[in-house]
Amino acid sequence: MALDIAEAFCKKQHLMIEASVGIGKSFGYLIPALIINKLYNKPIIIATSSIHLSEQLLGDTNFIADKLLGRPVRTIVGKGKEHYTCFNRAIYVKNSERDPNLNRLIHSVFENRAGERSKFDFDVSDSNWSKINVDRCLYERCDHRSECQFYNMRTGISDYSDRDIIIVNQDLLIADLILKQRDIQRPLLNTQSPLIIIDEAHNLETKIRSALTITWSEKTFSILIKQLFKTLNVLPTFYEIKKTLNRLNIEMLKIVKDIQNQLELKKRDPQFRDTERFAITFPSSANQKVWKYCINELSVALTSLDSKFSGYGNGNRVVDGLTEELDQLFEFIIEFPKADLSANLFWATTDSINIEIHMCPKNSNEFLKKTLFTKQSRVILTSATICQPGRGFDNKYKYMANSIGFNGSFAEPQYADYNYKENCRLYIANDLPAPQTTCEETKTRYYTAISERIRVLADITDGRTLVLFTSKEDMRQIHRILESDSPIWPVMIQKEGPGQNKVLREFREKQGVLLGTGVFWEGLDIKGDDLSQVIIVRLPFPVPDPILDYKITTVEKRNDVLIPEMLTRLRQGAGRLIRSETDKGVLSILDSRLSSLSDKDYREMVLEALPIRQRTENIEDIKSFVQSNIVSSKRLLTQTT
Repeated sequence: MALDIAEAFCKKQHLMIEASVGIGKSFGYLIPALIINKLYNKPIIIATSSIHLSEQLLGDTNFIADKLLGRPVRTIVGKGKEHYTCFNRAIYVKNSERDPNLNRLIHSVFENRAGERSKFDFDVSDSNWSKINVDRCLYERCDHRSECQFYNMRTGISDYSDRDIIIVNQDLLIADLILKQRDIQRPLLNTQSPLIIIDEAHNLETKIRSALTITWSEKTFSILIKQLFKTLNVLPTFYEIKKTLNRLNIEMLKIVKDIQNQLELKKRDPQFRDTERFAITFPSSANQKVWKYCINELSVALTSLDSKFSGYGNGNRVVDGLTEELDQLFEFIIEFPKADLSANLFWATTDSINIEIHMCPKNSNEFLKKTLFTKQSRVILTSATICQPGRGFDNKYKYMANSIGFNGSFAEPQYADYNYKENCRLYIANDLPAPQTTCEETKTRYYTAISERIRVLADITDGRTLVLFTSKEDMRQIHRILESDSPIWPVMIQKEGPGQNKVLREFREKQGVLLGTGVFWEGLDIKGDDLSQVIIVRLPFPVPDPILDYKITTVEKRNDVLIPEMLTRLRQGAGRLIRSETDKGVLSILDSRLSSLSDKDYREMVLEALPIRQRTENIEDIKSFVQSNIVSSKRLLTQTT
């Protein structure tokens, strides 16, 4: 792998390479990266999609540098602003909130000088975190910048002369690409880096779409209006400006109410049961002319403020930010009514209290072509799940390459030499009901049957089981049933937010059954006897979604999108089981569409994509395999006594 990367660099090519868990992938790219850094004396940028891997890379880099170069390297880890606390916001919340959980969070921020969400030793809810994380940073004008970990991180990354390796998450890399394209401010990362390495690249399309998505809601719009009130009240024409702001607010309320009605209708449709994004149309009640007039008036008012802030070193970031938001709002109002003909996609998401309206480019891959995969840069993309089943490198890498606009060369996939034949078994259930989304009675039967099979399988491996769901509702229902029946093994469920350290620690200690979805499909690294079984409840086909629907219109057959998306997710989930050459375990799939009784045309493709070739549909075979090959602490204790 290291030689493939070195060769691509010498030939001035971008490279895509699949590298499975267990081959020392980080060593494979860090070795050439450190040599290139030494030769060019310029920092190498490494982007990942998880904080865990970023911090692991920090240790790997120092270890390799000591062996390879005989000296330490100057390394820094950078993360997006949403990962850090903001002292300014925390002060405001401290003076206005009475929530005890939030008070505990605020106390920790000020007493312990806590800066990153992942560093808190207790669970932090998304709603509480959103109140104190970095949102609208004041940068040089903030009184707390000297103690702000976000500000200090940005300063450290931007000092290129003092760094050899810059490790960032993909969000930060993409945000920087967007800044460069818009030419809004000085880029954060070094455009002269000789090499950019993107690990976990299977997430890159999702990351770029998320970064390019413009989101509006009643809440964010209200914040914008308040900021405009606060910023423009120094102007002599503020009386007229205030009337303009009020008119704009009334128009926004019309849009929110209309879209709320659209969503209520869609949610009654069973096909949207697991959907999070809902396609929407522009409300006929909204007056587009009023929107355009108001936005134009406010933009002119902001322009007149420029001279008032000319004394600040980098100009007025607040005015620049508000101007950019108004430009985005103008584009949104222009494009939304002609959604079918627009170059953008539109959808809405909702929770119990808030409706958000989103807009993102249809062809996000074009952005990466222009900003990342250029002739000036050298980019290495790697992941354990980039390829699809097929012959020839072009076919294996085709779906991923097209999705992200990649134009470069492909390397031979590299796989760990794990003994799957002796150490693993694949169990496929052939007697469980198909997933149901309509009739309540059949849904109840489905949940009951799945819960019972999970209990039987978990008993076989003495707990130590991770259960992966594609639906939060399925996960909650199964958790309720398992808990209500006084299970032998402790049953744990994924916590809210990105920080899962507490529940994972509990899982290792109690060796029970852990239910998860979302982030649990990838990134979990539980080696050894702590995890002996992964259960996948159903094949992770993507749910109805405006982005997915658009991608389907660009191919000949629906399955040209649905199957690759499902296989990437499935391989990530299956990859949680075997993390080292000594690991042993069972992968169980409770979806009868994969059984030998099924007539699904994708069955063989799915089986080919999984590394475990010893498979069975007889649960007794799994019992025999586990009893002969997998030892638990409980079984050892029983045998001893």
